[in-house]
Order: sequence, then C-alpha cells, then structure tokens
Amino acid sequence: MLQALASRIRTAAGQMHAAAAPLDGLSGHVSHLIGGTASGRDRDFVEMLLDARASIAAAIADCAEASGGVTRAAIHAQAQLAAQEREASRRV
Repeated sequence: MLQALASRIRTAAGQMHAAAAPLDGLSGHVSHLIGGTASGRDRDFVEMLLDARASIAAAIADCAEASGGVTRAAIHAQAQLAAQEREASRRV
C-alpha cells in the first residue's frame, strides 16, 4: 500500500513536470517578443509565468521528498513485519 502511494506521488510529479514544460517556452517566447519595449503589464505577465513555473518546480520537489519518505516508511514497515514474524516463529 505504501509503495503504491509512493508510485502515485512519483506519477503526479511527472505529470506536473510535463505541465510545467510549456511555461518555460512560453515565458521565453513572450520575453523575446516584447524585448526591451515591454510595458509594466507585459513584464508582470512574464513574471507571473516564471512564478508559476517556480511554484510547480517547488511542488515537484515536495513530491519527490514525500515519495522518498513514503518509500522509507514502507521499507521500515516491511523490516518490522519481518522481525515480528521471525520473533513469532522462534516462540513456536
């Protein structure tokens, strides 16, 4: 169950990464188009795109951290279960 959760978190991170990719190109393209003649609103738009990309990158990093934590928890739970089973078999 924990391994499945970790897998779903990794899948979500991959989907977020795919969703964020166009933002990189779009912000670069808009920056190129407006060049040095950008108005405040144009710069604000590009800044918004870059902020969105940064937020998504942070969420991807959080997913990676969560996935790692869940995986470590699953490994720990499996080790505990194995130890309990060994202890139970010694008592029999």
